[in-house]
Amino acid sequence: MNSRAREALRRGRRDLHREMAVPAFYIAVPGAEPLDCTVRVSDVPGANGRPGGRDSGYAQQADAKQSVIFHTDDAPEFIRVHAIISIGEGEAYRIGVVHPAHGDTVTADVARLPADEAADLPAPGEL
Repeated sequence: MNSRAREALRRGRRDLHREMAVPAFYIAVPGAEPLDCTVRVSDVPGANGRPGGRDSGYAQQADAKQSVIFHTDDAPEFIRVHAIISIGEGEAYRIGVVHPAHGDTVTADVARLPADEAADLPAPGEL
């Protein structure tokens, strides 16, 4: 890919993040000072079972894979497994797997916290 195409992709990802991202707090460990950041929350449907196989019958189930996407301009210096991303009152995610940076973005697989666990966390706009 030539450098003009790469630069166009980089600008496109930055613009997408700017338009679709929401304010969030990154909490590295319990009790740590929340760090301001922005993230895009993604629920990508997938399948488990035997994807791509000739038998796509009852053995396959739809799976929702949740992830948060950070833009490197706005991401915490280190994104840790088990850290918390607090989006709003009662909405927070625990980071599972952190994928290597892809251009200007870093994606982390997450699990949504139950509402009672998320209720006591600080949320953007509350502090």
